[in-house]
Amino acid sequence: MNATRHLTIIAALLMFLSACQSPEIRHSDEDFRSTPDLTARNITEISVLPFEIGPAVASESITDRQLPARKMRRMVRGYLIERKNYAVPSATWIDDRLNESSSLETDALLNVSVLQWDTSSLEKRGVIYATATFELKSPDGNTLLWRYSCRDFQLVVDAPYGGQAIGGNNLTAARLLAETALSRLPRK
Repeated sequence: MNATRHLTIIAALLMFLSACQSPEIRHSDEDFRSTPDLTARNITEISVLPFEIGPAVASESITDRQLPARKMRRMVRGYLIERKNYAVPSATWIDDRLNESSSLETDALLNVSVLQWDTSSLEKRGVIYATATFELKSPDGNTLLWRYSCRDFQLVVDAPYGGQAIGGNNLTAARLLAETALSRLPRK
């Protein structure tokens, strides 16, 4: 009887301790800057280039957990037009010019690189961790005009985040990442 009581107490303590485990602590970094060239160039048109995806992001095989890069590119374009008042050519127009090696004839190029899109905490806590860089460069790509970067940035999804909601939550998180970055870009 005493042994059973001790085992019950030990089991209860173990359950309590496992419930008290804190989630993994990740420290996020965020940085952005504008250069004097951004103001001096009087930019009115920005071309959003195809996103660069890091190997860890590209290797994700579960469709619902993948970065929705094409949709995010459309969101970036829409944000630049609607909230920042820039002219932004369509992705099809840009991609056709890049494939033909012809000039984009634009004021600036926006390069977006996503190196991390970690959905491992999405089902439990509604969080996606992202590492990304948004760079606005001169048309020749040699002069940096503006930059936003983040590492282990927490994208908190305020919605049901388990089961079938995962795909939609990826899209919500992608929108949040794009809006966070581009909100730091000066308005035209």
